[in-house]
Order: sequence, then structure tokens, then C-alpha cells
Amino acid sequence: MVPLHADESERLKALHDLGILDTPPEAHFDAVCRTAQTLFSVPLATIAMVDEHRLWKKVRCGIADENLPRDLAFCAHTILSDDLLVIEDATSDERFAKNPFVTGQPGIRFYAGAPLSLRPGVRIGTLCLLDTVPRSFNAAQRQQLQDLAAVVLAHLRLYEAERDARQQAESYQHVLDTAQDAFISIDAAGLITRWNSAADTMFGWSEQEALGRSLAELIVPARHRAAHATGLWRYLQTGESAVVGKRRLNLKALRRDGTEFPIEMAMSADRSATHDLSFNAFLRDVSERKQWETSLLGSEARYKLLAENATDMIVRADLDGTRRYVSPACKAILGYADAELIGTKAIDFLHPDDVAMTHALKGQIVSGEVSRVTYAPRQRHKEGHWVWVETSINVTLDPLTGKPDGYVACVRDITQRRALEADKRQGEERLRTSEERLALALESGTDGVWDWRVQPEDLWFSAGLLSMLGYGAGEIAVSVETWASLIHPEDRASATRQFYALLKGLTLLFECEHRLRRKDGGYAWVLARGRVVSRDEAGRALRVIGTHIDITARKGSEERLAHLACHDGLTDLPNRLLFRERLDQALANLSEAGGSCALLYLDLDRFKTVNDTLGHLAGDTLLKEVARRFQSVVSEGDTLARLGGDEFAILQRAGAHQPASADALAQRLIEVMREPVITQGQRVEVGVSVGIALAPRDASDAETLIRRADQALYRAKGDGRNTRRFYEAAMDEAVEEKRRLEMDLRGALTRGEFEVHYQPIMNAASGRVSSAEALVRWRHPAHGLVSPGAFIPLAEETGLIVPIGEWVLQTACRMASTWPSNMRVAVNVSAIQFRNAGLVQTVMQALAASGLPAYRLELEITESVLMQDGPDVVDTLHHLRDLGVRTALDDFGTGYSSLSYLRRFPFDKLKIDRSFVQDIGNPSTAAIVRAIVDLGVGLGMTITAEGIETEDQLASLRQQGCNEIQGYHYSKPLQADTLLQFIGQGAARAAA
Repeated sequence: MVPLHADESERLKALHDLGILDTPPEAHFDAVCRTAQTLFSVPLATIAMVDEHRLWKKVRCGIADENLPRDLAFCAHTILSDDLLVIEDATSDERFAKNPFVTGQPGIRFYAGAPLSLRPGVRIGTLCLLDTVPRSFNAAQRQQLQDLAAVVLAHLRLYEAERDARQQAESYQHVLDTAQDAFISIDAAGLITRWNSAADTMFGWSEQEALGRSLAELIVPARHRAAHATGLWRYLQTGESAVVGKRRLNLKALRRDGTEFPIEMAMSADRSATHDLSFNAFLRDVSERKQWETSLLGSEARYKLLAENATDMIVRADLDGTRRYVSPACKAILGYADAELIGTKAIDFLHPDDVAMTHALKGQIVSGEVSRVTYAPRQRHKEGHWVWVETSINVTLDPLTGKPDGYVACVRDITQRRALEADKRQGEERLRTSEERLALALESGTDGVWDWRVQPEDLWFSAGLLSMLGYGAGEIAVSVETWASLIHPEDRASATRQFYALLKGLTLLFECEHRLRRKDGGYAWVLARGRVVSRDEAGRALRVIGTHIDITARKGSEERLAHLACHDGLTDLPNRLLFRERLDQALANLSEAGGSCALLYLDLDRFKTVNDTLGHLAGDTLLKEVARRFQSVVSEGDTLARLGGDEFAILQRAGAHQPASADALAQRLIEVMREPVITQGQRVEVGVSVGIALAPRDASDAETLIRRADQALYRAKGDGRNTRRFYEAAMDEAVEEKRRLEMDLRGALTRGEFEVHYQPIMNAASGRVSSAEALVRWRHPAHGLVSPGAFIPLAEETGLIVPIGEWVLQTACRMASTWPSNMRVAVNVSAIQFRNAGLVQTVMQALAASGLPAYRLELEITESVLMQDGPDVVDTLHHLRDLGVRTALDDFGTGYSSLSYLRRFPFDKLKIDRSFVQDIGNPSTAAIVRAIVDLGVGLGMTITAEGIETEDQLASLRQQGCNEIQGYHYSKPLQADTLLQFIGQGAARAAA
């Protein structure tokens, strides 16, 4: 693993902000890369940017791959320092010796890379050289590489400056389209109640579309929605807010098209005469205002910003050549500070041989003959040597007279470029010689080499090339026709087209992956490369040399990777991606040719129990056996896929036999799972629930069909599991009803619709009320009292159980503080509340606010909390015990982990589940109850039986030794005032 840059996030931001990734080739970058390749006589050179997970090449000289994984790139090491990274022999460097590009193709041995630093410490990429043979790299060569890197960096900074100029121009235009402030109101549930026309313009939603929608979903970026919801809830609970009442807040907002933009917001909270709470906000697009303010600085400020950030020296001069402004880049080019050059004339710094030419150009400028000119004189550096500078002059005109009054010059150091151009011919000749030598050297290697002299035709194949195809010398005619005939028919047109493009000079390098027929009739994948090494005066190719590299093994690996990308690694079934592709194709075929198909969604019943009790290895074994059984009943042409976990899906193409075919298949799937599975020596019984949706009957698009199959699966699991259900329209109605109930539930706490009722818990011996269990009730304004079974699961699913649970705890503690001092209050805590890191703090706050002693609070915990099986569970229980709060294990005897948790944590109370109470007349059940009582008594716990409805049940449970009794036989859950009456009546009965 390559270590990351110290400021990786800043570095990646600078790279992405530059906007150069995935841009097309540019001549000036290409020229530098070719120059580096020629100057250092290397086969490979590149200008590359190091992205988060890849190495992207802006220029590739001799390099084929456009992208490369970052972990394999030498350049990922180069950017860790401002110094050059030189690897003279990669096989001797432990960092790279095992790199696949060293051990395999292209067989890198030498690497030299110079980091490209936009700013100090911000290295976004490299200019690097690579060779397939080890080589040394002296100090002069290192300096030359750094100089070339400086040229690349100069182009990058100009690229950056041009980008900034474009962005500023776009911002200036945007200011012209500025809108007025938006005004939005929301209610306590966060739903929009008012939306003005400026909001239409600002966010892209019409008033009709916005009203009644969640503000967070419409304009709050996804990453801020949780904070928005938390802040809204905090204000509703405490009246405290970091937003409400603040005159001006800078925030991010979201437009309809998904883009974010900055706004200023001022928000207030108001209550209506009916005490309904609303929030009103004025919102202003700050980016437009700032852009407008920036535009007032004028073109001179923008010009100066561009000039001071450019790597070229920018000069503003009078007509006589006196320099009035010089950009800071003069220091890097001429060695002078800008203040040293202001007021001087450029002609005083020119080489004597260039003075006459400059005087002539000046005369043309003064006379108005030219308005723009570029020439390359030499200027004296502060240290005394001469610098070649490319000077582009643009004449400026007096706005009143229209006559020339000065000029602006862009001055670029081209000393290095001039030196490189002087060596170009020699470099090209050396390159040609090197390529020929390389071809000859490859003859003795395993790669195939060929050499074609076009006129007269003479084609030569190396022994390695013939051996690659299984031929010996003389066994095959060596000709262009033979080569073409060996190419796979599917590859022939592309390969020959690319080769003739090389001959015509349309490309510099022939590089093509294709298949060649071997002697045994099979095909070998090869990477063919070729280059024209000589042409006649008319540009016609005279000689072409190249190589063939056997890449059959690599292609095989790519095919295997492609298979893994579309199949589940455990069962080798198609995965979700491949399944979706086949489903989309099947639906497209239906729309064109008619017919029908079925989508079956499958979910294993009791699979989680196997994972929890036998472990994930047993679960994996079970999943593979399930996949095998499912495959045994699926017809050829249908698709069985594993979507993840214990979820499977089947696409059945049954034509006109639906729904009968789908129903029969679902029944076969259920039947095939009736036989137990043996895993790790254990007999495991799991079932399968199946949801079915038909196309086009139920839906014609994939998303809807999947959703409806999932709804049918949900119904099947709810109807007892191990069964099948077809989608019905009523399922949509049930989903809609659930959605409406959820919307009402979200505002119920704010509207004060919840109540706490209390069911007395009686001392079995004295008949007095010893405690009461707090039970939440929802009094819906339209539906009356809503069953807890309808809204508690929904509250847990949406997370609303946390604020509701906190309110119940606070209310119950406050009410219990008014009861007799010997009475406790019991409050249920859900698994979701228990996972909340703030549970202990919430309990402490409720006790402190109510003044209730901790020993009078009893928290009832179900075994679903304990089955989370983490150290945090036991830690939280111990924290509560340290506070003095009592804990009770509710519904004891119905879970899987009770005994182990009784050993690990001493509860104060066990509550026997009502299912045992209802069947107490059964001797077996009575024996179980007696065992539970003995266990609890032995551990020093109070035993409470709940759900007692008859006198016989009461007598039996007293006989079994239960300490406390709870149920409708004594009392149903009561409102707070009625409970106080019941307590008083109980005291009177006990006294009598």
C-alpha cells in the first residue's frame, strides 16, 4: 500500500479544482512529453496526475494504458516529496520489485519522476521517464528533468489562471440574472406552508409542488439533513436553536437539479392563536450578491489577478517602452523583483544583436502599422547571463483618440525550449537508431519481432513470433497476406485499418490487441505494436518494425474478473447487477414482442437465527446449499440470482402461462426447502417466503416491478412465512396507509397527541399496588386511540421511538413523583433506544427534572436488546445499576439468550411472558413457570406474572410463588388521575 500524501484532501481538492482530469490532449503538453522522451532517449514518458484511486495520464509517449491503479503507480511515491524520485533498477528496490509492471509487462526497470507542485506542498502529479532496462541518472540529467517539470508546471498554472478567468466571467454573467429574496414558512413537522415566487426562481420548485413537502427534502443538501432534523427537534423540545432568531446565517441550499449554492438566511419562530408553531425564513442567494460585488472591481482588478497568478511575466508599458507594471513572475524569469523593473525600459536590457529588431518593431507600433506581434529577443538576467524570451505584444489604444498609447506584453522564458529545438534533429536520429536496436535486441527474447521493408517487399518474422504461434522455421509463408489471414475474422478489419493508418502517417504508433490463429487451430491473444522507422521524401513508409506480445493469460484473467463482477462470490449465482440487466432486457423484449414474465423475490425464514447461533461460516454453507436447491427447480432460460444476505430473486420467462407457472415455481421452491440442511453437524430447518409480481400485468418497468414483488414478499412473511403471495393492488393501499400514518406520527409529539396510561402491578401477598407500568397511547384527532401494535413498530422503523420514548420516560417520572413513596414506575425501553448512546444521560435528566429517586424507576428490557450482544449492552446496564435504577427482563422465556445474560448481569426482576400465563392450566407449562420462579428466586429477583385475566390464573401463579401480579383481572391501563383513585381504593381494601 502506497502511503498517502500528508495533506491528501487538500492535494485532491487542488487537482479536482484544476479541472484537467479527463481532458483531451493538448499540443503544448504533448510537446514537452515528446521532448523529454527524446532528450533522455527513453521509450516511455508521461505527464500524469495522481487522483484518489488512479493515475491519469495527460500525455502518454509510448505508454498504452490511459488509467492505472494508484497503488501500482511509481508516481504515487513521487508526490510524497518535492525531490525527484529516481529508481535506477526497480528489481533492486523493495518498494517496486514485486510490482506487476516490473515483474510483467512492460517490464519497467528504470524510473525518474519530478513532482508537479501547484503550491508548496501541493503536488498533484509528475513528469516521469520509464525504461525497460536499468540505467544511471546523473546530476545534469536530474536538473534537465526538473527544468522540464518547471515548463509543465508553468503550463498548469496558466491553465489554472485561464480557468479562474473563465469562472469569473461566468460569475459576472450570473450576477445579471440575480433574483429577489425567497420567503418560506414551515410547520413544526418541517413541512412547507408558504413559498413565494422568488423561491420558485431560486430553487426550481413551483409553489404547488412545494407546499406540503418536507423542507429538508427540497432544499437541504443530503449531508445536512440529519443536522436539520436534530435542530428542529431540539427547538421543539427546549426552545433553543442555533438558527432561529439569528439575523443572518450563511448556509448551503439545494436546487431542484441537485446543485448546491450558498445562501444567507434569517429565520424566526412564531406561534398562532391556536398555539401552532411555524418557522418563517427569508433566504438570499449570496453567490449572486458576492459575484455582483466582485464585478464592481472592474476589469483592471481581474486583469491584475490573472497577471499575478500567471507563470509568464506580464508587462504594462508606455509607448516609449517605460514599464509601468510588471507581474511577480519576473523574479523567476529575469531574477529581478517587480519593483526593480518598474520605471525601466526593456530595450536597456536587450542583447545588442536584438536592439535593431526591437527598434523596428517599436516604430511599427507607434505608427499603428501593427497592433499585435510576437518575437523572441534575449534579455539580460540579473546574474548576467542571457535569457531567451518569447514576447507577445498587444497594443493598447487611448479611449479618447483611438491612437496607440502603450502596450501589454506577455513574456515567457523559452531558453530551455530553444536549446531543446536545437537538439531536435540529433534526438530524432538517436531515437530512430534506438528503435532499430531495440527491435534487434527483442529477437532473442520471448516476444515476437517482425521487420517489414515495404519496397521491395521483404517481411521477416523472428523465431519467437513463429514459436508463439506453434510454427517452426519454414513451416509457414512469411508475407503480409499470411499475417492478415491469421487474424481472427472478428478482429481483422480493425487491425488492418489501424495498421494502414500507421503506413499513411495518420498515427505515429500501431498498437492493437487482437487474436492470431495458432498452428493447432486455437487462437492466441497478442498485443501488436509497430512503428515506421523510415519514409521517402513523399512521406511513403519504407520500413516498419514491431513486436507481438502474447497476452492470452492476461485476457483470461480479464474474462475471469468480468465474471466475478457479475456473479456472487459465495454461490456463483448472478448478482444484483447482472440480474437487473437481464430484467431490463426481458421487459424491453416484452414491450416489443408481447408476452409476460414473472419476478419472484425470495427471503429465507429463520436464517438470522442460524447466523446468530451457529456462526457466519455455517450461514455461508447454508446459503450455498440453498442456492443449489433453488437451481434444481429453476427452468433453463430463467435467471436465479442472489441479491445479498439471504435474499434471492428469480426472473421467470414463462410466456402465456402466467400466473400458473410462477405459482408452481414458488410452490416447488417452498417444497425443496422442507428437507433440513446439515451444516457443521447440525440439522438446520429454514423456510422460504416468496413474493411474486407479473409483467406487464403488475408493472412494465423494472423499478415498479421490483417494488411490487418486494411488497408481495412482505405480505408473505407477515402471513406466517414459508408461503407465497402474488402482488395485489391493495398492497399499494396498505403502503399508502402506512405512509399517511407515519406522516401523522411525525407531528403527534409536537401536537401533544400522546398520553401515558398506567397499569397497576400488585403485590401478590398484600394485594397492594407496588408499582405501575407506563404505557404510551396515541389519541389520533381523526381515528381516536390508535393501537400501540399499529404505531410502535412504525415508530421503531422510523427512529421516532427515541424522542417518543424520552417523552414517556420524562412524563412517567414526573407523575410517579406524586405517588406514595413506596411505589415504583416501570418504563419500557426498546432496542433502538438502547442503541442510542445518550440513554443513560436521558435517564439522569428525567430523574433530575422530576425529583424521583432512582430506586423508584424500573426499566423493562426485552431480550431483543440483549441479543445485540455487544460490550456496550452490558456497560449500559451496569451504568444504570450504578445510578440505582432497577432493571427488569420482560417477556422472559420467549428468546434465545436469557440464561446467558442472567449469568452476565443480575436483573432485579423477571417478568413471565403472558403466553405462559394463558396456558398455566397445562401441567407442562406450570412446570416451566415453576422453574422460572425457582431460577429467579435463586438469583434474588422479583418474579412478576403479566397478563392475568382470571381468578384461576391468579391462584395458580400465587401457588407457583410469583411475587407480583399484573393483568386485566385487577385493572386495565388507567389514566393518571384514575390510577390515583385506584391506589387509594387499594389501600382502603388492604386496611379493611
